[in-house]
Amino acid sequence: PLLRLAFVGNEALLSYVRERMKGASPRGGDVDAFLDGIEFWRPDPPPVLPWNPSADHRPAHAVLLLGSACNLRCVYCYANAGQGERRRMSPELARAVIDAAHANARARNADGFWLTLHGGGEPTQDWDTLSAAILHARASALPCAITLVSNGLWSDSQRALLLANVDSVCISFDGVRAMQDAQRPRPDGTGSFDAVMHTLRTLDDSGMPYGIRLTATPPWFGTLAESISFLCAETGCPTIQVEPSYEMRGGAHGEPDEAEGEAFVRAFVDAFEIGCRAGREVYYSGAQLYTLTASFCHALAEALIVTPDGDIVTCFEAHGRASAILSRYAVGHASAAGIEIDRRALLAFSESERRRRAACVGCFCYRHCAG
Repeated sequence: PLLRLAFVGNEALLSYVRERMKGASPRGGDVDAFLDGIEFWRPDPPPVLPWNPSADHRPAHAVLLLGSACNLRCVYCYANAGQGERRRMSPELARAVIDAAHANARARNADGFWLTLHGGGEPTQDWDTLSAAILHARASALPCAITLVSNGLWSDSQRALLLANVDSVCISFDGVRAMQDAQRPRPDGTGSFDAVMHTLRTLDDSGMPYGIRLTATPPWFGTLAESISFLCAETGCPTIQVEPSYEMRGGAHGEPDEAEGEAFVRAFVDAFEIGCRAGREVYYSGAQLYTLTASFCHALAEALIVTPDGDIVTCFEAHGRASAILSRYAVGHASAAGIEIDRRALLAFSESERRRRAACVGCFCYRHCAG
């Protein structure tokens, strides 16, 4: 696994490799040529070690979870966006978080810093704060790489500012019309397919780097391959992230049964192969065998993630005080006056991640999935 190398072999090949590893030197002919050709005997690189919070924890990536408002009512939304009491981040808090990331980058002698605009809702629904954050980051002494995570329902004026000031975009879009409109309707029940396709074509025409994040649910696993074919044919998007959701109630997280899990695997393999043939990267976060890591998510080590209420969290899905998982991920508080990270909470969360990963020792994916 540390060489990111896998292949199919029979029992004879397995026995041969075991004998070689014991120091024996059987003559293998074509087998030796094969193993040498794929660099099977190349020494392993050092394993990636778990991240350990240092006394000088200075994340230079600001992630703003701007608010809870949304112009869609996605059936699987973990944040139940657009429902309940509206929460929004103030421009003053956004600027303070950006300034903290910028200061951390300067303290680390970095060449720049990062800003991601995200949310428990649609970031562009909090337009005053979002646009103020973009312009504030652009005015910083160090260059800032700005990413927007969005559903793609933009007005013409929003589109103009975003195309001029954002470096990359991740668009949440579920594929063919039937799948997109059923899973990601507007509040009045009408579809969102045409509006998002207009945005994708605008991104293609502008040359803006972007990726698509497609959510697949059990009723629509059968159309996943069709959706990937459609996206490859109708957009220039180079990277499509496919994630399953097994919960069709807003504000909840569901687990698959065995049949649903197997159905997703089959659907994803078909979609992956379609992407390969089209020269596109189609990936799923739970199957990144080319990645060597000691943590499934790097938000803990690299990002300063702040909710509308000013809580500093270690997970994008801990979107605010209404989140049932907030207490597991809160590690500090931010305000217009500054940033306070609870080092004990940070250490406790890091240790809990190591304990969870210990249960995975022996799994072939241990070096890639990290739990």
